[in-house]
Amino acid sequence: MSRNRDLDGDGRISPDEVRWYLPAEGKYERIMLGRNSLATPIFSVSNGLYYTNPNDEVAVENNNWGYDGSIGSGNDNQVQFISSDHMKFFPEEGGSYNRNVYVHWAGGSGMRYPWNIRCVRNLGVNLAAVTQDPGDDPVEKAYSYDASRRVFDMTHYYGNSLRAAIDTYIEVHTLLELDKNKTPKKLKVSRTSCSYVLGDLVNGNQRYNTVDAALNANVPCADYHEDDDGGATWRTPNQRELMMMLNEKLIGGELTFSCTKEGYGSGGRFACSEVRGIMYMNSDRVPAVGGILRVRCVRDLE
Repeated sequence: MSRNRDLDGDGRISPDEVRWYLPAEGKYERIMLGRNSLATPIFSVSNGLYYTNPNDEVAVENNNWGYDGSIGSGNDNQVQFISSDHMKFFPEEGGSYNRNVYVHWAGGSGMRYPWNIRCVRNLGVNLAAVTQDPGDDPVEKAYSYDASRRVFDMTHYYGNSLRAAIDTYIEVHTLLELDKNKTPKKLKVSRTSCSYVLGDLVNGNQRYNTVDAALNANVPCADYHEDDDGGATWRTPNQRELMMMLNEKLIGGELTFSCTKEGYGSGGRFACSEVRGIMYMNSDRVPAVGGILRVRCVRDLE
């Protein structure tokens, strides 16, 4: 509220004078999807000095310690954000979110409340149309999804947030490799999910015992085809593409992987959908030999 002003001088900031506000989780996602085109640090997790003072008495009282640059050290809450719809947003995981705002994925029972907010302001919007109903949002999504064709169109993204279309797959990478975690202008989602049991023979002569090895061979998407794809190569989505599929409810109660791994800690966790009813993109439970690697494949259109 400190960013807003009493425009008519009556001593109070009335609803029609509110310009800046705390965004809902979905708007944090929009910023994350377009972060390559924006000035930094929008969601920087590489500069500890950008966050709170480690000597802040309020931080100490609320079990929020000064961030030292080590994600997973117990200080990860210093890079996380709170939304107006009571969600915890995880930029260090590329856009995970959880309704349990004090969840601490680094382990232990200590509560870790998110420490950051990012104020937003609507441009070109009639503020009289804004209500308290989160479903009555006058700002349209920055991408569109055509359910009949299963096609995403990154309608309002441009420049560094997009990459040229490819007819191959994306190798395993981390969230810090932003160029590999971009989207094309348009992409299509497979009709069904594909799966591979780690360690099984592929084409009668090859086994892949790890998720990394399988995805770097484009397993299980390489053998997926649809009648109208012209023989195009289907691939494992990256984390941003998986996040959009999750938002459009294209992934249900099945653990589904991207080719994007965390950029911190052990570096061994892949972003994936959650199967325990918690509304956030999980990053653990990587299967071993005999486990199922499940992917909802995609292909670039343009």
